[in-house]
Amino acid sequence: MLLFDQPCGFVALLGMIGLAGILAQQVSDNFNDGLPALPAVVQAAVRRARPVVLTAIAAALACVPP
Repeated sequence: MLLFDQPCGFVALLGMIGLAGILAQQVSDNFNDGLPALPAVVQAAVRRARPVVLTAIAAALACVPP
């Protein structure tokens, strides 16, 4: 949103809150599996953020005219 100078609206805020909840749950699961703090956070970010980012990029590219 900063890249295109767009305001952070309700839908974007809702998406960020949802992603934060998913990441928090994954970090908690990683802690329960016995991972230390930093690797648990890094692994959660990679496992949960990658599909979300790839989906957002695919949706953005789908809007580009051929």
